[in-house]
Amino acid sequence: MAVSDPKSRHVLHADFGDLSPSADQLADADACFYCMGVTSAGLTEAEYTPVTHDYALEAARVVGGTYVHVSGEGANAESKTMWEE
Repeated sequence: MAVSDPKSRHVLHADFGDLSPSADQLADADACFYCMGVTSAGLTEAEYTPVTHDYALEAARVVGGTYVHVSGEGANAESKTMWEE
């Protein structure tokens, strides 16, 4: 996807668990809307946690400026359901 607005920047990165290589490009951002997520349906807790928790924390760690975490439709913060062993 090409960036056409001079106020926007498109940063390509392969390992969302470690954003250190892209940290310099992200540190001076005015804002970040973090919208990555995945449904828990069919996944184990070990598969689900990195995408919904670890990657989000890593982005918040390196992004400068305002960080907005956008959760998924139907997410329920009050839910006590997790995976059974």
